[in-house]
Amino acid sequence: MTIQFRTKITISSAAIVALTVLLGAVAYYNRVLLFNDITDLSAEVRRLKVFSETQLAVERAVMPANDYLITGDRKGEMENYRDIVRTADAGIAYLKEREKTPEARELLKAAGLRFALVKDAADRLFALPYPAGGRAAARMMEGMDALADDIVANYLEKYYELKKEEINEEMAAAGVRNRIDMMLGVSILASVIAAVVFTYAVVSKTTRRLKESHALLEKRVEERTAELNVMNAELKKLSITDGLTGIYNHRYFYERLEDEVKRAGRYGRRVSVIMADIDHFKRYNDTNGHQAGDEVLRGVASCIKGRIRGQDIAARYGGEEFAVVMPETGREDAAGLAERIRRAVREEPFFNRENQPGGSLTVSLGVAGFPDDAADAKGLIGKADHALYTAKETGRDRVRAAS
Repeated sequence: MTIQFRTKITISSAAIVALTVLLGAVAYYNRVLLFNDITDLSAEVRRLKVFSETQLAVERAVMPANDYLITGDRKGEMENYRDIVRTADAGIAYLKEREKTPEARELLKAAGLRFALVKDAADRLFALPYPAGGRAAARMMEGMDALADDIVANYLEKYYELKKEEINEEMAAAGVRNRIDMMLGVSILASVIAAVVFTYAVVSKTTRRLKESHALLEKRVEERTAELNVMNAELKKLSITDGLTGIYNHRYFYERLEDEVKRAGRYGRRVSVIMADIDHFKRYNDTNGHQAGDEVLRGVASCIKGRIRGQDIAARYGGEEFAVVMPETGREDAAGLAERIRRAVREEPFFNRENQPGGSLTVSLGVAGFPDDAADAKGLIGKADHALYTAKETGRDRVRAAS
């Protein structure tokens, strides 16, 4: 009996020790998996940050050449252009080097090849003698804009969606909560079976560490999720905002105009467009410098934004040209708003404005409305632009509506 009792004690003790060892091994294994998940997630967040900087650089790469055609500052704009190109090239190279997914690598490779075409177009535009006007330069600029938009929409955006899906799949595969629940269950079961002080102490210590790891992982996941949300919101904002003036950019303006024209056509409503251009802006830049010119661009944008309604869309169309989309508005009402914008700009105390022709810095504006003047967004822009040209030709500092 004594031998049998001792044998039972030995077997029970061995079972307790085996359970304790097993518990420790499983706990260590899961701690390694937890911290590996955190490390992988941190690397993905870093890659997404580089991606957002790269996408912004691709979108900005078209601006220096366009600004050169307007201002003639080849040296300054080429320096700005080279800085932007270095950022974009470095970002694409960084992402390709660390990318393991064939589909993602192909998207980055294709984006790099397309961006090389953007750089080639920019080099050809910088090679044009100043002033470089005419349809040829305009077509080259439109082609470069289309290339940049194509890179963002068809390659970088697809790459971003692919990486976002991979992060979600990795987080789901990790099964963090399931592993922690399993460990807590094993701890409770071991405590009941062991029923001894040292086993209870080991399990309690392990459970505490797992809870701490769980809390740490939850905190890290929340922090990374918040960072991703902020980055996504900032990336979205940057992709539709003009960096200098803070209002919408050309691409967002055209997308919204197409939507509003389609909606107006579907429901028999009206929509109008205002095109505005700063008079004698090159003279102002040459006289006062580009920093003062940038302040004028920001000031004109502020005058426009301060006088439109909440549902209207104000955008920098390009260079010193601005545009406004006015849903549910006829041409006559839009012309009235254009006149208020004209007066506001004329009265704005811009630096050294008295040396401008006429003694003030002014804008000319053209107005067109759907469906009276055009049947689609492109035609509406053309009519408003033609009205703007008429305002320029008939003396500037005035509003003209499409006939």
